Amino acid sequence: MRTMTAVVLLALGAVLGASAATIHVYPGASIQAALNAAGTGDEVLVHPGTYNERIDFHGKAVTLRSSDGPSVTTIDGQQGGTVVTCGTAAGPGTVLDGLRITGGQGENGGGMGVFGASPTVRNCVFASNHAQYGGAVFVQVGQPQFIGCIFSLNTTDGSGAGVYFYGEMGLTAGTLRDCRFENNTAKGRGGAVRNWVSSPTIVRCVFYANHARVEGAGIANGGASSPTVTDCVFYANRTDTMFSGYNCYGGAMSNTETSSPVLVNCVFQVNSAVSLYPNLARGGGLSNAGSAHPSLVNCTFSGNHADMGWALSNSGSAQVAVSNSILWDGGVEIVNEGSATATVRYSDVQSGWAGTGNVHADPRLNELRLQSDSPCINTGDPNYAPPGGIDLDGHARVLCGRVDMGAYEFGIGDYDCDRVVDGQDFVAGVSCLTGPDLGPYGAGCEALDFEYDRDVDLIDLAALQTLLGS
Repeated sequence: MRTMTAVVLLALGAVLGASAATIHVYPGASIQAALNAAGTGDEVLVHPGTYNERIDFHGKAVTLRSSDGPSVTTIDGQQGGTVVTCGTAAGPGTVLDGLRITGGQGENGGGMGVFGASPTVRNCVFASNHAQYGGAVFVQVGQPQFIGCIFSLNTTDGSGAGVYFYGEMGLTAGTLRDCRFENNTAKGRGGAVRNWVSSPTIVRCVFYANHARVEGAGIANGGASSPTVTDCVFYANRTDTMFSGYNCYGGAMSNTETSSPVLVNCVFQVNSAVSLYPNLARGGGLSNAGSAHPSLVNCTFSGNHADMGWALSNSGSAQVAVSNSILWDGGVEIVNEGSATATVRYSDVQSGWAGTGNVHADPRLNELRLQSDSPCINTGDPNYAPPGGIDLDGHARVLCGRVDMGAYEFGIGDYDCDRVVDGQDFVAGVSCLTGPDLGPYGAGCEALDFEYDRDVDLIDLAALQTLLGS
């Protein structure tokens, strides 16, 4: 009856000239058979269950979606190869949405292989997949988008246990947005993400407890990779050489060759590079080697650790630029070797560092947020105009006239800039209310725009009231 329903729907769509049809797949049926029957713009709707198969979109602009989400809908490759394949001609209209992908095992991409394609992958969980390269996902040429996905417990014998962007053969970029990488392990580079001659955009992602044996437990950038990493958190990632006498680099991130990532509003906390032998572990937060030239703006480093460079280790001819940042890990924050240089401006460095606007004082952090007596408030680059306009909490980046140091801006709720949120600020909040008949809010009211939606409304006043009561 269910198969007949799908056929009737398809036939009715053809008769009525409908642009799309929905094909339902239930346990015991084949997802691949439904994909084979689907046409451009159709949707394959998969109902709860575990489907033991491997699938290929064959370049079709089709949406493959679960009806009830990845917690109850799984495609299990049973270690028979790559679970999901997207080949040439698949564009953004090829959509994978709300499925758990597991049991993949292959050479390039255990969970998913993207080859010359740019699919859209939303709300998926990639768990317990394995490959020589790209434990969960391998991307070779293309610009796929991964949105709201979780990558967990994936492994690789080589590099990129979560995602491997491989651009040797052509343009490889793509997007990782609102994704979480946790407990992935690479025997080589990139416990979570490996970029090789690739420049993805990485936004609002969390990298937690990933592990790499050689370098870059969170992200390993190599070749001419220039990713943009914004509003991301790197927490408790680790590189180690516990079973060898080789060096390890970059507890959270490594940059080699001519890689030039740009990092904005990022937190690096309790990441580590660890070795059984002295002076082999470099860069608890970041390691930069070769001719790499990363740029860090409004980042916070706290509790990271390595033999050399608790925050940053720079070697070769690397050139590192740091501004509006806090490096406060408890040791020697920055180490340069060879002809490497670090240009640090308007930043707070625990071990001290010469540079315009730098300070060397306790940043006064509470859960990495600045307290009212912090020397990092209003002491960032006075000429800096943040491109995105917000901090890691999603609040306005510049409050009270000048940018702060670190990933979080101080002053939300503090309309009068006296570093105290009180009743006077609440009164000001009422005067800042906006609406259809009131027009945009005036100067200073961005401190009361908790959602940073360019509108001060009752939701913002409720947030302010909560802050007053805390």
